[in-house]
Amino acid sequence: MKRTLYITFLAHLVDDGCEVVMAPLIPLMARELSFSNVQIGILGGSLIIALGVFQFLMGYISDYLQKKRDMVVIGFLLMSLCFYLISLGESFLHILVFTFLAGIGLSFYHPVGVSVITTHFRSERGKAIGIHGAGGALGLLIFPAYSGFIAEHYGWRTVLRITPLICITVAFLYYLYVKDVTLRRSGNKFSLILSSTAVLVMIVLGMTSMSNRGFSTFFPVHLDRIGYSSDFYGSLLSVFLGIGIFGQYIGGVLSDKISYRKIVSSSLILTALFFIPLLKAENPYIIYIFGALTGLSMSIVWPAIFAFIAEITPEDMHSRGIGIFSSVAATMGGTSPILIGYIAKLYTLEHALLFLPITAVVGALLMLGVKK
Repeated sequence: MKRTLYITFLAHLVDDGCEVVMAPLIPLMARELSFSNVQIGILGGSLIIALGVFQFLMGYISDYLQKKRDMVVIGFLLMSLCFYLISLGESFLHILVFTFLAGIGLSFYHPVGVSVITTHFRSERGKAIGIHGAGGALGLLIFPAYSGFIAEHYGWRTVLRITPLICITVAFLYYLYVKDVTLRRSGNKFSLILSSTAVLVMIVLGMTSMSNRGFSTFFPVHLDRIGYSSDFYGSLLSVFLGIGIFGQYIGGVLSDKISYRKIVSSSLILTALFFIPLLKAENPYIIYIFGALTGLSMSIVWPAIFAFIAEITPEDMHSRGIGIFSSVAATMGGTSPILIGYIAKLYTLEHALLFLPITAVVGALLMLGVKK
């Protein structure tokens, strides 16, 4: 059982890392290929929208076939191919198409991989989800810094040629060491996942994702335009996302003891409060400090909501439950860079970035409406 947790921890690390590996690269692509703010927003949003739209489908197929291991492996291999093809791009359309396809590859892991945790670990499930989530947060810590460093010294295309080798290695290890668990089909209807409370929590998760994805796409662009290097904003994203190593574990442990409503609403209020000085700061130390605080408070939300999903759905429907929640969250998150890009076109990027704390506040208020 420990081996399963170790390998899924590694797989989550690389999968989540791959979600943000392009974030430090987009400002460099935009500069080299003359992308507009709108094109940057579309490019940043396309990967996340594809990830979101297909997660429910992958979860449904996973529950039907009960071949979770094979599906995770296919997702990593598809990502590998698409990242390499993006590295060959010389036009916005070429990069957009294969970024969207990379998003489909990314859509495999969360509904399938997280359900491996929820079905393998029935006691202390919240803690296991938190540890698994910390793996994803470690990937979010490592990959932006790795991506920004390699891009600064060897070019953005090199990053997208090294990353597939990492994905292929993880796919091989996952295939060797993770076994499927056969579950008895319960005959429960999917409508169990669509209660009014569940739908409201989905929207809250979507608001959290909008804050996260909008920041990851456009704050590096903001820093690039005020003179910071890809090394700096890559490392900042590592701090912002990687601090979730602690936040995910904290959220997982708390979800075994405290109501999801209290955990999520208070975390999102803190996220909004920390966003304000972060968006106005120009001093690198202030940026790092508030980047860490914002990322920490936001990361507590994820394991609490995944534990909630596991609680309201039968085990043989966990992939579908996680899939529909993740689809809604990622699709909403993918719209955020697009909206920010259009707001920046109408006003300024600085004004557009205020969208981030606003979505966090809306999410907190909606969570207060969830039944205890």
